[in-house]
Amino acid sequence: MNCLNGEEFLESAISSVMNQTYPHWELIFYNNASVDQSKNIFLSFTDERMKYFERTSTIEIALARNDALLHASGAWIAILDVDDVWSDDKLEQQLQALEDNHLIDPKVIFTSCEVLEKNKKIYINQDFSPDTVFNDLLSLNLSVPWSSVLINKETFFSLQGFNSAYPSAHDLDFLIRCAKSNTLLHVDKNLVSIRRHKNSLSSINKNKKGNYFFEIMDVLKPYLEFEAAVLGTSKMKLSYIFLLFKNIEIIALCQTLIEASRRDFKYFFIILYQRFF
Repeated sequence: MNCLNGEEFLESAISSVMNQTYPHWELIFYNNASVDQSKNIFLSFTDERMKYFERTSTIEIALARNDALLHASGAWIAILDVDDVWSDDKLEQQLQALEDNHLIDPKVIFTSCEVLEKNKKIYINQDFSPDTVFNDLLSLNLSVPWSSVLINKETFFSLQGFNSAYPSAHDLDFLIRCAKSNTLLHVDKNLVSIRRHKNSLSSINKNKKGNYFFEIMDVLKPYLEFEAAVLGTSKMKLSYIFLLFKNIEIIALCQTLIEASRRDFKYFFIILYQRFF
């Protein structure tokens, strides 16, 4: 659990770990130089399975996660953001799925989720096929709830962990690299609640002048030989165009449209048709 000024929802997140029906967990709490009450909230819990690490200066979250995971002693790594919560049986259900599917030797196990937004629960349909997961990640048709993942630690480090060149999209980059040569497993149950709010990292990133969209395009660039990656890139270009339109940045909008290729426009129409019809 990486924390940078996460006091608002931190107690709920930690409590959801404490309440796990599977008892053999450890919580690596990585305080990324928070200046709020996060440290005191963590220290208000007393459990020998909880380990505290603190930085004196803030680093990018991909680097922070890599550093935190060096301290993990288990064979499997779970990620939990400070504003999300697990169901009580989240780990137990995933480990049971691992046992039930040991013959396919999955290296990442993730679950479905519900999204909490303004005190409302939004349920997301998560279509998953093990035969198409690599292409589904490239096309951005598959969105893996990051607080739901369980990652084989040996596989994680064999892939050199998270790439710090992608501060916002290191999760997608890792999953693509992993799925290229490993099996992913989906537990089709809502075992995680993802909190969506204006101060969340994903919300902030998506409103940073389009940097988020360009970063994902950079993640997909090495895979443009695959049609799915071209589709995913077009989705990000279209999202950037909508952002420019929303912010009334006419010059940048016109420049982006001029630079778009015929293939981009082909996918723009496909994406819009699938979205609205």
